[in-house]
Amino acid sequence: MSGSIKSSHFPNALIIRLIGIISAISGLLVFLGWQLNLPSLETFRLGAVAMKPNLGILFFLGGIILVLLQSGKSLFRGISRILSGLVILLAFLTFFEFIFPVNLGIDQLFFHVKSINTQIIFPARMAANAALNFLLLGVVFYHLSSCKKLNINFIEILIVIVFTISTIGLISFVFGYKPINDTTGYYRLATNATVLFVLLSYGIFLTVRKDHRKKASVEQKFLAGITVIAVLIGFISVLSISNIRSWENIFDLRQKNQKVEDVIRGINNDVLLVETGTSSYILN
Repeated sequence: MSGSIKSSHFPNALIIRLIGIISAISGLLVFLGWQLNLPSLETFRLGAVAMKPNLGILFFLGGIILVLLQSGKSLFRGISRILSGLVILLAFLTFFEFIFPVNLGIDQLFFHVKSINTQIIFPARMAANAALNFLLLGVVFYHLSSCKKLNINFIEILIVIVFTISTIGLISFVFGYKPINDTTGYYRLATNATVLFVLLSYGIFLTVRKDHRKKASVEQKFLAGITVIAVLIGFISVLSISNIRSWENIFDLRQKNQKVEDVIRGINNDVLLVETGTSSYILN
């Protein structure tokens, strides 16, 4: 009986470790790409947006934590708690920089990058949604490595939020949508990051289900559905506000252009009057 249980756990454990290894190696490759100035390692040739170095570090730490969580040893659990604390700290400070217009210099710890594009002030800073995702994942990692009695509903809600945010970014890339504005942060969320976020979310889900093999209750399914709907409504609301602002900017620009055209038209009329007066004077 115990042998059958172990064999049923083996595929999930192998998949989880594989996801953790992929995340850790991907994070290292991104960091190496920034070190050697190799854009192909920063993007994995998935879109034009590069994954930021701090985000690569977080994926490296997240992958290591996910692998360590598969062990029941207290030493590995302790290490995963420390690493989870680092993930939460780095993600929180980065997200704090977006909420309040401050620069803590976190994105310049390893690489001093000057922005060529005037619209992007901090070219090495991860997107706001990436920082939020890892803030939530860090809380989940710490909960998994610290609590003996897990709050499954709490964990699944956070995973669903991360999964939904990442899926929206992935869909935007698949369907060729243009990068979204500064409000949402998707214009700087790399496509390879969205893929890794989806994988990490799935790995955490398998980790929770591996230890708690009960089927999802009606309440859990309801909470997951409500969470997805809430995230989508929030995302659509932000897009609507940004679109309204863009239309307002276009309207203001058209008004300014109309004023410029009126001024130019007036100048042309004055020039014609001068030319007409000059011609009549010469004829006289």
